[in-house]
Amino acid sequence: MYFWVDLLCAPASLDAEAMQQLMAAVGCALVVVTPWRRPVLLTRAWALLDLYTAVVADARVEFALPRAQLEALRATDADTLQEALAELAQLDVDMAEVRTAACTWPCAPADANAVLRGVMPPWLRQLLVAYAAELTAAEPTEDVGCTLDRVATLLREIGDTQEAMAASRQAEQILDTAGVAAGSLVRAQLFEHRASILVAMADWAEAVRTLNAAEAMFVQAHGTQVHVDVCRVVKNLARAYKRMGDNDQAVHHYMRSLELVVEAYPEDHPNVGQSFMILGETAMQQGQLDRALVYLTKARRVLLARHGSGDHADVARTLAALADVYHQYRDLPQALDLYTKAQTSYIHAYATDQHPNVARVDVALGHIYIDQGRLEAAAEHLRKALGIFEVKLGPDHATTNSCKSALASLAGAQSAAAAAPPPASRRPSFARVVLPVALALAAFAIVLSRVPRR
Repeated sequence: MYFWVDLLCAPASLDAEAMQQLMAAVGCALVVVTPWRRPVLLTRAWALLDLYTAVVADARVEFALPRAQLEALRATDADTLQEALAELAQLDVDMAEVRTAACTWPCAPADANAVLRGVMPPWLRQLLVAYAAELTAAEPTEDVGCTLDRVATLLREIGDTQEAMAASRQAEQILDTAGVAAGSLVRAQLFEHRASILVAMADWAEAVRTLNAAEAMFVQAHGTQVHVDVCRVVKNLARAYKRMGDNDQAVHHYMRSLELVVEAYPEDHPNVGQSFMILGETAMQQGQLDRALVYLTKARRVLLARHGSGDHADVARTLAALADVYHQYRDLPQALDLYTKAQTSYIHAYATDQHPNVARVDVALGHIYIDQGRLEAAAEHLRKALGIFEVKLGPDHATTNSCKSALASLAGAQSAAAAAPPPASRRPSFARVVLPVALALAAFAIVLSRVPRR
């Protein structure tokens, strides 16, 4: 129940300057926040104006949160807090749902937004720090240790990595006191969460050590490495090694995570089809065509079963990779058929034929037509690809320039073929006409492979 005492309210007729003077004279503002996420006050223009006025007048701003809302905040998870912080970062006074004619801002909306967006996160941080202190002083039990571990992840999410790490270490001490086994699932989760704090602190070496410990604990707790928890940790290890600059270890752990995914998840899980696809692409890059064909065929089956049709970017990407394999096998008809299907899937997936991935398939089709000696058809596809690259990637992009070089080589081959005498004995040889174009396109394919296909 709320009581509104009119005698203590400032009249709506006060202008911004008078209101600021009044707020400075009072020296303090109490802001009732409910609910803790998407609070009502953030939807009321006059409430936002009063809060802004208190801040710019250097008044002390105190926040009050009803007990039920405080408990709701304490029980939240990191993802929900992340979403709430993102919403606060997008706070816009122009989007307030309730306004009054008397509510006029003394500054530009962008300036008001810059002030208001920074007000609530520090207060939320204070609440979480206080909760961590309360848990630290409580009787040490496994539940208290787990709750403090979760609060540590919330503090990390809000950007206070020092308090987050302190809470994580206190949580570990509580678990020690409570007698929680070293190889338990609870311990593994704590170490995984701590690693995320270390990542936020950019302490990559310690993050790697912590993740390795978490992996060993998860394997011990589950009795097997084929588990989604282990998959997740191994993938995070790959990311940490990459940030450390150890690319060999990063690739090794990334490939391990993909292999674990296809064993640990049910086949209809979205991660399985994508993992098969990436494993197939990697095998192809390593020259293991038979292995690539097995993985990519599985990826195609799983992704088609999941998405119900070929009109999806992952399906298109898999079809294009399969076509690459058949092209290297020199099965040109099969490669041509798969490239055509891949391009159709990309166009349907993106609802446009002007996406760079569509152009990538045009380049691949051009390469096929060169191998078949159909130079004019190849030129048509390369010109189409160049037009897309120039618009989407820019006229000076490396991929655009490589496409120009390929077209120039192809034009030279066409000119040589046109100028050659008609007798078969005088016809330009494959080595003199087609091979230079194929080499140019091969170099172009290397550059193009750096362009994300999704």
